[in-house]
Amino acid sequence: MNLAQYQTHLDNVRQSQERAARGGQMDAIEYRAALKAMRLSQVRAARWLGISVRTSQAYALGERPIPHVVALLIRTKVRAGWIAFQCDFRPLGWQVPQR
Repeated sequence: MNLAQYQTHLDNVRQSQERAARGGQMDAIEYRAALKAMRLSQVRAARWLGISVRTSQAYALGERPIPHVVALLIRTKVRAGWIAFQCDFRPLGWQVPQR
């Protein structure tokens, strides 16, 4: 990661944390900033949250209100500095192939 990418990442984290500190309902802007801070696409966020991809997209576009439980989980993970890794998104029952 170069310096510009790292600065952008820190800006997304800061923006998400500032919005979370104000509390209240999470809006689409905060949702998108939090996903960027955690390096999640809307598709990966949907898998992680256990919702449909369309629901994740609706949250990002502001078409649906974001439930308090989802907002709380996302804000907690951003505050803790959680970053998504590919291994977090393996399907249930997936195992390393044996030779």
